[in-house]
Amino acid sequence: MVAVLATSSRETGPASTLVSWLVLREDGVVALALDRRGRAYENARSDPRASLEVFDVSGGLAVRGWLTVTNYVVRAAPFDCALAILDVEEIRDHGLRSVVFEPPRYGYGPGKSHYERVEKSIIHELRAAPISQTIDFLVRHAGREKGLWTSKLHKRLIPGARS
Repeated sequence: MVAVLATSSRETGPASTLVSWLVLREDGVVALALDRRGRAYENARSDPRASLEVFDVSGGLAVRGWLTVTNYVVRAAPFDCALAILDVEEIRDHGLRSVVFEPPRYGYGPGKSHYERVEKSIIHELRAAPISQTIDFLVRHAGREKGLWTSKLHKRLIPGARS
């Protein structure tokens, strides 16, 4: 899966970045690995408002909310990434029943098949990362809407899932 994260700050303006390492955890938290070398990381640290466009065969979801960049370092990543948590405020479904969308996808070039193992390790780490304090923050600020957005994201981010 490929998604696009958009952030902005008063100092540097808007930035977008591809995100392929994201999960909807069993606890309902959207977790992603955010490259610390990029402008999106810097923007999120100064202004937590963010938008995530998630693409699949049903179309796209525009997910808007607050991005909390944690101090947790995603150790499985091949470069410096922080665990970021998206507190979802709104979801817009761009899917149409009569339209089949061909989402972007990626693969690995010759000699790079080991990247698949690396990616699986990153996803596993995102699912298991200790974020209990962040979860408390999310429940306080978005608890009443949590069931609705968790259900929508669960269907899209976890292939074959039912909610």
